[in-house]
Amino acid sequence: GTCFHPPRAMLLILLALGAPVPELSVPHCSDGVAEATPYLLTVPKQDEYPTEPTMTSVCWEGAGVVVRSNSTDNDIWQTCEECNCAVFSNGDVAEAFLGPVSSPSAAPTWYLELDVGALHGASWAGIVKNSLGTDTLYTPAIPCQVDPPAGSFASCELGCGGPRPVVRTAEGPGWWWREMVVPWELYAEKFRPVDGKPWPTWRGNFYRYAYPNKLPDGSFDHSAPELSGWSSTHNPSFHIPDRFGVLTFQPTRSSVV
Repeated sequence: GTCFHPPRAMLLILLALGAPVPELSVPHCSDGVAEATPYLLTVPKQDEYPTEPTMTSVCWEGAGVVVRSNSTDNDIWQTCEECNCAVFSNGDVAEAFLGPVSSPSAAPTWYLELDVGALHGASWAGIVKNSLGTDTLYTPAIPCQVDPPAGSFASCELGCGGPRPVVRTAEGPGWWWREMVVPWELYAEKFRPVDGKPWPTWRGNFYRYAYPNKLPDGSFDHSAPELSGWSSTHNPSFHIPDRFGVLTFQPTRSSVV
């Protein structure tokens, strides 16, 4: 259950080539997984590791996109227990922001925000429109009419009775785990797999709220989260779409002739 820092060779190569964000080649789950690691702190302007690391893997299958995260955590807590509770304000959280784009260089205006709390598996899910995005593709399957202010975002909360990610959580001494299957039906039909071939070009990021810092009395400080993610936004906000990583979804090996 203990996470470790994997080699940063891929990230260093991308930085040396001038690429601003990391990239993943996402296979069908029968062909393997892509590793979205390491996580970095999101706020500092330079790359720094978090106190408590996270390992995330991504693949796709017939039911949807499968995201699994294993997080080191010495004080696992979360007060939310019901659907669409604000898990991001109430304890440890693993988040995924994910949306198709027209090209790898396009920053998504529309994407899904999918947040899962530790312990109880409570989740918050919504469609986001971000005025910082550059892509005009409308990617969700259901309509969302919001008007975000300049330089910010607005969202439409997904109902608890309709399609939502299927979530499982587990925990043990010093770690907690989250699996989330993001159903294809949350995205417009053109972005779903056809004959083993999904829409190839996506942007996304994976984030974490953790609380490793202690107060003078030795108890953990639940007022000051440590924010980390696969592609650091270098910003207190996770909603910086041009900092989302590039994900290329691969066809199943059996579909390649």
